[in-house]
Amino acid sequence: MAEDAPQPHDRENDDADDEPYELATEDPADVPGFLGRAIAALEGTDDDAEFEGVDFYSTQGVRFVVTAAYDSDVVEASGPLGRRIIDYASGVRDALRDAWGAPETHEPRLVGEEREPEGILDYLMLSMGFASAELWDRGAYFVALVTRWTGEPEASDLHQLAFALSRDTMMRGMSAFIDDGDTRHPRLMRGELPEELHRRAWLLSTMFDRGEARLRGAPIEASRTNLLRQDGVTTTWVFADDGRQLLLFRDPECRFARMLDALEDDERLGLTARMLQGVPSDLLACLTAPGEGPRGVAEHALEFAALDGALLPRITGAYWFDGESWISPEVFVELAYQHGLDLEEFGFRAAVARPLRIGGDFTADDFAPQADPAAPDAEQRRSLVEAVFAGCPYPAQPRPEGDVRLGYGLPEGLTPEAVTEGIDRLTRAWWTQEVPVKALSEGEEHEAFRIGRIDFFGETGDREVHAALLLGDPWVVDAVQEWTTRLDRRLCERWGEAGVVRAHDRQTGELIKSPMTRFLRGGGFESARIWWVNGHAVLLCAGYSDDDEYGDRPVALMAVCKLDAVAALFGGMRHWEPWWRGRVVEELQIAMATGSIDGDGARTVPWAGPSLPGSGARGEAVVPEARRIVLRSGDFAWIWYRTHDRRGLIVACDRQGPEPTAEEIAARFAGVPEDLLSLVHDRDQHGVVPVVPTAQGALPAATAVLWADGLDWRASPGTVREVYDASVIDDVDPLEMLLSQRFGVAQLRVLLRMGVPLTAAALADPEYGRFMLGRAAAPEEVATSLAGFRSPAEAALTGTLDELLDVQLEAPEWRFLLDAVLSNRDPRARRELALWLLGATQSGAEGLDASGQFSFMTPVNVLLGNPTLDDGDADVLQALADHGADLGFGLLGETGGIDPAAQLNRRAAAGATVDRLREVLQEAAGPAPA
Repeated sequence: MAEDAPQPHDRENDDADDEPYELATEDPADVPGFLGRAIAALEGTDDDAEFEGVDFYSTQGVRFVVTAAYDSDVVEASGPLGRRIIDYASGVRDALRDAWGAPETHEPRLVGEEREPEGILDYLMLSMGFASAELWDRGAYFVALVTRWTGEPEASDLHQLAFALSRDTMMRGMSAFIDDGDTRHPRLMRGELPEELHRRAWLLSTMFDRGEARLRGAPIEASRTNLLRQDGVTTTWVFADDGRQLLLFRDPECRFARMLDALEDDERLGLTARMLQGVPSDLLACLTAPGEGPRGVAEHALEFAALDGALLPRITGAYWFDGESWISPEVFVELAYQHGLDLEEFGFRAAVARPLRIGGDFTADDFAPQADPAAPDAEQRRSLVEAVFAGCPYPAQPRPEGDVRLGYGLPEGLTPEAVTEGIDRLTRAWWTQEVPVKALSEGEEHEAFRIGRIDFFGETGDREVHAALLLGDPWVVDAVQEWTTRLDRRLCERWGEAGVVRAHDRQTGELIKSPMTRFLRGGGFESARIWWVNGHAVLLCAGYSDDDEYGDRPVALMAVCKLDAVAALFGGMRHWEPWWRGRVVEELQIAMATGSIDGDGARTVPWAGPSLPGSGARGEAVVPEARRIVLRSGDFAWIWYRTHDRRGLIVACDRQGPEPTAEEIAARFAGVPEDLLSLVHDRDQHGVVPVVPTAQGALPAATAVLWADGLDWRASPGTVREVYDASVIDDVDPLEMLLSQRFGVAQLRVLLRMGVPLTAAALADPEYGRFMLGRAAAPEEVATSLAGFRSPAEAALTGTLDELLDVQLEAPEWRFLLDAVLSNRDPRARRELALWLLGATQSGAEGLDASGQFSFMTPVNVLLGNPTLDDGDADVLQALADHGADLGFGLLGETGGIDPAAQLNRRAAAGATVDRLREVLQEAAGPAPA
């Protein structure tokens, strides 16, 4: 809205639109009368208009005018003109106070769980950036004056506006802007005719309540039915003989009911009164009118309470049928907007749609199936139900057909054709523009990712977006199936026959780990249909989900994934397992070599990566070096980097392939994070692969570039594009192409013995050796490759972070290694290990819980007792404190525990520098008592 505000100008000048300031009148004292005349003259018009030479603007039914403004880039605030405008704006406020009295101060309010503006004035103030307004009640209308500076008061731009709002607009909040179309719900009853609804309500009331009651003393001829369930869900229906209907219901467990429970009783009843505003009075009178049914005097199922002498029902929802449309009160639309509520959250499904099976069949078989003769009293029950159905005075009506049976579970206009065209636009935009999906996962919206009224959002970084296309009900599952079948057929017509992807490997049963399978498991599905569209995978799964979010309801979900989000490059391996296998295979290749191999052997590499969590708080930031290995098989070599933050980089090189150009190499590395790129940028590759000069610096002659983002292994965008283009040319599945030998992925997976346990027997397998290693490995060579790794406990106590990460696959829970790490006598190793172990990267969002104590020593005691301790460990001590470690005597107290302060005193006496360590203890203890 802010961009709609007028630019200041001088109305006195013929070239007013070119002037950098504006004053509404000659004298600020004239503003009250001027506003009164303008409001009266412009009443009933909605367009922008001019009055007495001043522009008035209109938006959302609100008039506003700029009373004073100037542009500080042109008008100097301290100059004569600037002072005149500033004094004028102040004079306007004084004049309005003198003429209309003291104003109320109005600050914009956000209400509801969605934190939406309460009224239109709040909306305009927030959108234009005004923090408060002076508000005058002028009877038929309100005037709000807002004044703000864009920066320092009386030095930056000044904007002062006056808003004029009708009383109705001001008092009714956002409901004042709800039009007739917002309150009419053509798909509410899913195509069921009013006569069919009457029939079903009669049958339910007759079978499970007191039957239909004919009303006496009501202003119109009408009948009423009730349905009160044991769980308190209540439905009351009034059927007027003239064809109109009134529906009231209450679901005590719906979200809106819980919101009502949080209010005082008078507030609840006041809201009920608003909910019944607009209901025709004659229909409303039928609620309390006495009635008589087949079992005598009719009782009321709804609970009533008095407010200001009026009896009001306790309800969570109300609709009425005016002979043409089903209508809701305006307040329903307003509440839905402010709190993000849908029909079900007012209780409509529990109280109306489900018991009446709206959109589905409603026969005796639905209450007493003939196919269950073994059930107790089945024959008697069937007979009673048939008798009730036979006695119903209202005949069954023709069944609705088509998508209308899905009601609002299918967004309006979302046809299979619309979805197909929308997916085409989405994938083209994502392929050509690289729209950042990570922003979508954080709640932002993007037009390219909207199909009809559905927004596709991502939860896995920037490679997968998804949406629920429709949500059905068990009694209309055939309509869900028919719609999804049409969508499937349309997608096949456009993009060819679909494939199938699964969350588990069909042969091994192993869970496949990728963004795609997380989507499947998150939606409660095991498999999905897949099409390849404009470089992306489009997944469709429909039916009954195992996800509690959808309960017993059929659903259709769709996801769009990047190519490498479908591929699980390393299957279902745990995160560190591929690296461990790579280390073992590299050691085996070294053991099998008859001489040294340039570039082989795990080595550390400095890089521009992030520091360890907690480092730098009290001392120097610690960035552990990355680890590098080289693997070879046939014509391919892989340079593999592992970093401390769960990420990594694999450069696959076809040493016999065509020599890549600088442009090709730059494209293959494009999209790799800068810090990971520093691992290979302008680095000597020790003869393993050639280095190609590019405009960005020297880079390895990569055939494919893969990198780990901390959760998944993925391909660089340049690699993805090459893979997809090759799949189109060769007419093969893009997923098969990515995992093929052409890009080195197939060979690497076999080299790591993916799919089988990495045992001595697996490494010594003759066939594996001949095809992948050049010859079969001898038993002693295999033994050497497996023997070169420490146990996790040894690595923690006497090794380095690199050595622990090499074997962390077999490590126990992190807390069991913490004391060993704190006892490590190598200062650098100790600090890297401890900060890594405590960091949130490894142990969840909050990091490792260090509050546990495994002996008479706390973790702090263990650290402070280390003979190589000095101030360089201050970050470690601070991290222990941040993660819950006891900085006192521990579980044994002063009688049996160890005093950390005394430990520091002893270290200081031994010559260690402990000033920063003391600061940590003192800050944790707090100020000394006075």
